[in-house]
Amino acid sequence: MPASPTFALSLKQPWATLLVHGRKTIEVRRWATPRRGRVLIHASRTPDERPAAWQRLPDELREFARLGGGIVGEATLTDCLTYRDRAAFAADRDRHLNDPAWFRKPPLYGFRFADPRPLPFRRYSGRLYFFEVTAPGVGPAGRAPQLLVSVRDLGEATAAWAGGADLIDVKEPNRGPLGRADEATLQGIVGFMAGRCPLSAALGELAENDDLPAYSGCPS
Repeated sequence: MPASPTFALSLKQPWATLLVHGRKTIEVRRWATPRRGRVLIHASRTPDERPAAWQRLPDELREFARLGGGIVGEATLTDCLTYRDRAAFAADRDRHLNDPAWFRKPPLYGFRFADPRPLPFRRYSGRLYFFEVTAPGVGPAGRAPQLLVSVRDLGEATAAWAGGADLIDVKEPNRGPLGRADEATLQGIVGFMAGRCPLSAALGELAENDDLPAYSGCPS
């Protein structure tokens, strides 16, 4: 089995999403690199604000493109191309997805990637150029950070999972600090998560639920 990649490259969204899902195979930079091999793909916290960039994104990937500030996938860097003029840059437009008008001298460089795949989102601080990743999502104390998000319905649960929650807690605040969500809501969230993320659920005050059986669909 090949060794896990230990270096990452940070891209703005939606470019990171397009690359790890195989819609983009060349990443354009103003600097060259001799690096080759498997590389982690990091999504920057700051997205690309140009409308033309987001027009490249299909609807089914828009939720994934909301992720930022962490590792979102990996791919194999196979080559570093040189674009010395706009004609050469435009010839690869279908691979790097950049508008030919974005070409600027001195030469631009195209990092060619192959065999991309998305990974479970892990928060990690990005940097310029290639940067070393000792263990995605592990903080300086050597322990994975745990982000707990409380939600009240399936929509909030979906957004929390897409944003990198480590644990999702289901409760209905209108019923008090330990308010129990209704059965349909609980079942819907458990069905969607299907092991994607650990779940817990508030079951109300004990005095209110003496005859309520334990809910087994939401492991703590």
